[in-house]
Amino acid sequence: MFFIVDRFENDFAVCEMINIPLSELPNGCIEGTKLLYDHNKYTIVDNSSDRERIKNKLNKLFGK
Repeated sequence: MFFIVDRFENDFAVCEMINIPLSELPNGCIEGTKLLYDHNKYTIVDNSSDRERIKNKLNKLFGK
């Protein structure tokens, strides 16, 4: 099951449909991080290609 961190509030990472205690997140987790939940553990999924694709679309849209 995958989740994406939307924002942080107090001691929780607010994801699309759940709040995850910060103590359960892996180091290096920031807003927009894609997480995989497997075997009762969260791991960071490399989504650099997603970010690059979105960045390119925004640059085309705003002419940068």
